[in-house]
Amino acid sequence: MKKLVLVLLSIALFTSCKFKEEITFNEDGSGTYDLVVDMSGLMAMGKGMEKAMDSIGEKREPIVKDSIIKISDILAENKDSIAKLPKEEQEALKRMKDFVIKIHTDEPNEEMTMSYSYPFKNIKDLNYAMEHFEAINKMQKKDSSSPLSNISSGMPKNSVKYKFSKHQFLRIATETETDKEKEEKENKEFEQMGNMIQFELVYHFPKRIKSVSYKDALLSADGKTLHINIPVSKMSDPDFMNLKVTFE
Repeated sequence: MKKLVLVLLSIALFTSCKFKEEITFNEDGSGTYDLVVDMSGLMAMGKGMEKAMDSIGEKREPIVKDSIIKISDILAENKDSIAKLPKEEQEALKRMKDFVIKIHTDEPNEEMTMSYSYPFKNIKDLNYAMEHFEAINKMQKKDSSSPLSNISSGMPKNSVKYKFSKHQFLRIATETETDKEKEEKENKEFEQMGNMIQFELVYHFPKRIKSVSYKDALLSADGKTLHINIPVSKMSDPDFMNLKVTFE
C-alpha cells in the first residue's frame, strides 16, 4: 500500500509540473536567463486536501505571496559556514551571486511558480553561468548535506552552451557523465510519465527569425519570439535538444 501511495504521489508531482527555459536577448548581446518551474497543478491537489482539513475543523488563510531571494544575500548571511567549504565550492557559490530566485504563490487562483533568474552581459557570460550550474550539481551529488543542495535544487542538469550573433543563435547540448545503470532504470520507470511532462523553450530575439531547425517550433506574430515544447523524456538525447535559429 505504501509503495502504491508513493507511485501515485510521483505521478501527481510529475504530471503537475512544467519547466520553462526562457532567454531574452537585447541588441547588444546582453539579456536575461530564466529557468521557471510551474507547480500550479499541485495547487489544485492542495485544494482537495484543504477541503478534507475543513471537514475536520482545521482551517487556515489561503497563501498569496511573492518572494525574491538573492543569492548574494544568502552568501552574506552564511559567510562563516561557506568559509569552511572546500575552495572549489566557495568559488562556485561566489560566481552565483547575481542569481535571483523568485517564488510566486497564489492559492485562490491555483498558481505556484519558482524561477531562477540571471542577468547576463553577453553570451560568454551566460555560458559561464551554465558551467556553474553543472559544477554545483556535481558537488551536490557528492554531498547531499552540503549547503549547495538548497541552491542547486531545480537547476538544469544538461550540459548546454549557447552561441549568439547578428546572424544566428545556437543551443548546443552535450551529454554529461551519468550512472548508466541507474539512468536506464529511471528511464524505464518514468518513460510513460516523462511523455506527459513538457519542457518549454522560449527565446526572445531583437531581430525577426528567418528559420528554425526544430520543425514544430512556433513563432510569435512579430516573428521575434520562439516557442518550443519538448517532452521531458526526450531531454536525455543531446541531439534532440540542439537548436539552430537564423535571423533575417
